[in-house]
Amino acid sequence: MKNIISKSLLALGMLAMVLSSCIDDDLVPLGDQGQTLVKILEGPEQNFFFSPFTEVKTMDAFSLRKDANSNATLKTASTFVLTQSQAMIDSFNVHNGETFEALPDDFFKLANSAFEKSGDGYKVNFASGDFSKEFTIELDGSKWTDLGKKYALAFAVSDAGGYNLSSSKDSILVFFSIKNKYDGNYEVEATQPMLDVTNSALVGNYPIDADLHTTGANSVAMFSNSANGADFYNYTHPILNGPDASQYGNFAPIFNMDSDGKVISVTNFYGQGTNSSGRSARLDPTGVNKFTVNDDGSKTLEVKYILVQAGGVDRTFFTEKWTYKGER
Repeated sequence: MKNIISKSLLALGMLAMVLSSCIDDDLVPLGDQGQTLVKILEGPEQNFFFSPFTEVKTMDAFSLRKDANSNATLKTASTFVLTQSQAMIDSFNVHNGETFEALPDDFFKLANSAFEKSGDGYKVNFASGDFSKEFTIELDGSKWTDLGKKYALAFAVSDAGGYNLSSSKDSILVFFSIKNKYDGNYEVEATQPMLDVTNSALVGNYPIDADLHTTGANSVAMFSNSANGADFYNYTHPILNGPDASQYGNFAPIFNMDSDGKVISVTNFYGQGTNSSGRSARLDPTGVNKFTVNDDGSKTLEVKYILVQAGGVDRTFFTEKWTYKGER
């Protein structure tokens, strides 16, 4: 018995030595052998949502970092270059059905002297010991008179000062949007079954996790996140096609309210009959059609509307209750 125990202890000891040897081989001190990485910390996207404002807000839009591999590198002064890119904004709009415009120059003032305007971008100066510089701006809300407009800044690191550039954080899109009081995240339920009169196989896929995105002072568009676990993440209305999750192409309702929250019209985010499917939307006046702040502070939108097919045919009827869950 003692012999067996001794052999077992010996085997465990040898295994520990092997493991220790493997661990020692794998642990190589980073020191000067590591890479110094230049990156935009918040990349590739950063979102800011505001309630309407007229004052000047000071804010950090993003930060440029130098992750130094040694103290000597950290103490070396560096200059990097950020180049502004309209093409990045245009590409994002095309691939996401969005309408962001470049943030006008007179909307903001740069508040960090380390960023020096140069051509279509900025030189960013890091002194000895600097590892991060914030792109701090003063955003003037009084310039933002059209609440339906959304803006963006887009930058790419075009010169990393001889250091390595992070491939996943070498650029950034910073989005600025104004929220109205209806904007937020909602759970959408059907208070009457969805009815598609042209195809009975198409039915509602509720509950839907959706956002309402501000498109104007009193208007919001449906942005789907998921429906019964099926992810969409775009301006659309999820449905079921038999057992399969689907969506109506080129269709997402915009709810237009008056100042009291009464829904006065429903339109299509993709245009009224001008999109490739020719679809539009209209309000069904027989519904409640009202945004309500309830006595307990909860918020609900009850609305009845119709997807109108090309040629003016009333195709799909929706009767829904949207329950506010929180900010998006």
